[in-house]
Amino acid sequence: MEKRPFGVFAYGITDAPGLLWVRSDAGQQATQAASIHSQLRKGIIMDVIELLINDHRRIEKLLAQLGSAGAKEITDRAELFEELKGELDCYAENEQMIFYPVILEADETYEIALEGYEELFVIQDILVEMESVDVDSPEWKANFLLLKEKVELHFKEENEEIFPKALQELSRSQLLELGKRIKVNREGFFWRQLPESGQEIPDARR
Repeated sequence: MEKRPFGVFAYGITDAPGLLWVRSDAGQQATQAASIHSQLRKGIIMDVIELLINDHRRIEKLLAQLGSAGAKEITDRAELFEELKGELDCYAENEQMIFYPVILEADETYEIALEGYEELFVIQDILVEMESVDVDSPEWKANFLLLKEKVELHFKEENEEIFPKALQELSRSQLLELGKRIKVNREGFFWRQLPESGQEIPDARR
């Protein structure tokens, strides 16, 4: 398990998808930590950071699949890109509408949060450009490399700076409430896509 220290807090990402723990260096752990972790493992409750980390993993997996899709049929690559775009569009909407507005309110998190917020628009612009050209074209392939770079940078900044700051500034109840809102919005986002795609709604817990 990897630990990332930040100020008086440290957080770790376990091997279990989406499971994240927080402790203080002074040893002041929440009395309900064991209960919360048990519920998290059962998929009953997830806070905003855990859900966003799950998004990172899904998107990273799709980026890796697309990156190795050179020998695949064009239709396979197009389907993978459609799935990736859906995940990134949903992820950006959740962060822009729910997560970042909250952490932008605090002076301690404003500067780094603003940078992360603006990066999402760059990612969305690249997706629009990719959608407008053939997936086998040089333009699409060049934009894919740029997209991968921007997404990986955004995730790195969130994991190393933004998420630890959010964990430090927001209460457990705030984190859970934001997670609840993101889960509801994610389900609504993919329901809106169903008339066109006919696909099942991806589970936010995976």
